[in-house]
Amino acid sequence: MAVTRHEPFGACAALESGQLRALIAPGLGMSLVEFSLRGESLLDLSRRETFLACRKGLGPLILPHFNLSQRVPEVDLSRFPHAAELEKLGVKDPFQHGVGRYAPWEFEEGAGSVSGKLSGDTRWNGYTLREITGYEFQAKVTCNLGPAGLEIAFDLSGGEPVQAGIHFYYDLKNRSTAEARLPLAGEKGERTVRFEGGVSQVFTPRPDGEGFATYRLETEAYTLDTTVRVAGDPEETFEAVVLFSPEGERFACVEPLSALTAGNRKRRHRGRILLYPAER
Repeated sequence: MAVTRHEPFGACAALESGQLRALIAPGLGMSLVEFSLRGESLLDLSRRETFLACRKGLGPLILPHFNLSQRVPEVDLSRFPHAAELEKLGVKDPFQHGVGRYAPWEFEEGAGSVSGKLSGDTRWNGYTLREITGYEFQAKVTCNLGPAGLEIAFDLSGGEPVQAGIHFYYDLKNRSTAEARLPLAGEKGERTVRFEGGVSQVFTPRPDGEGFATYRLETEAYTLDTTVRVAGDPEETFEAVVLFSPEGERFACVEPLSALTAGNRKRRHRGRILLYPAER
């Protein structure tokens, strides 16, 4: 693995294995800014500028919470330009989906992997992240690329309930032919969701015999399986999945979440997300 500058994302960790390539930008929220199979991008590249402005595109993370600001942070928001961009979009929370999505991470290289660390003590633009979030937390995220796909491992803990997940903007290629297949609680087989209209829904997964669930996104160019543990040790499970794709947009987000926001009491999460792409 090599860490080099990739404009406009700054220093990035480039992971390559066989026909797969992933590019991680620790300075931009430990985000995935490239994910490709045989040169075919799985991420919606048209969202690059909105990603740079306010993380509304490409591959940002979710942590240490999801749409759950405990309080309005008492910080000078002019030091955080993304907040003004979010406000233009009607988003009131200046750190929507968690401060980890926006802040620069410390990182370490590994063999085919990169690990990022963040905590309440991390300083960013004159403030600790504890001052922004309102509580203490520790986060480590490790991305490992192998021949089959990308593994994203979380180790997150907090003084208040925490949540973790991904919010990657996948390229549907052709919206009229793309679909998602989800194994859902209380249903047999898989539910097929088409994208002709807008989709924004939270689903509860159904585990297989080993406690996992796989969500499949199918496009004309590729299929992508997202596999997570959904039953077993609560610290390792992803209790919900969000499917998000506004009408008329080219992207869809398949977002495993470590916990449902309502009633979440988890103070630690150590789950893994496995992303397995294949050509159609």
